[in-house]
Amino acid sequence: MDKYGSQMKKKVFGGILILSFILAGCAQVRVYSSKPAIQNVSNAHYDAQFEPQLAEGKHYFNAFRLVITNKTYKDLVLDWSRTYYLLNGRRNGQFGWEKMTFEELKGIKEQPFVTIGPGNTLSTVVFPLKLIAWEEYTRGGTRKQDSKPEESFYPGVIQEGENGISLYIKQDDKVIQERITFNITLEVLRK
Repeated sequence: MDKYGSQMKKKVFGGILILSFILAGCAQVRVYSSKPAIQNVSNAHYDAQFEPQLAEGKHYFNAFRLVITNKTYKDLVLDWSRTYYLLNGRRNGQFGWEKMTFEELKGIKEQPFVTIGPGNTLSTVVFPLKLIAWEEYTRGGTRKQDSKPEESFYPGVIQEGENGISLYIKQDDKVIQERITFNITLEVLRK
């Protein structure tokens, strides 16, 4: 190979190398979306809405807003111990609720019953307990010196796929169950 062919190979290789660094340096943003954005169900006893919530300042979902309106003249009782997080059609644990304390999380054996009076609406933010993220350790695996139990957990990233809730609501001796699901997708965008 002559001198010019060798220089040309070096330039092409150098260009490919520079392009690789540029492309690797491009920031990627992972953006989650939900279809539909809000899912509704209605029956003779209640209307319910279930909606994924974006983590504060982030592009991913880490919780859900649940709204249930009692359409009857009697109390409805939401049984959290029989209400499940659904992932891809299967039960995947139970839910925690907004402002849940570390002591409540640690001592949870039976989840509470929530009564929704006639004509009243329950609106709350819930998150899957199986997806809790823990802050008490640094990336190196050492315990943070200033971590407090009540600050050590937060709702984790909701996974891609079919997500939802299996509601277990009672009125007197009658059980009124509903499944509410939607699809969460992930798209990777370059900045």
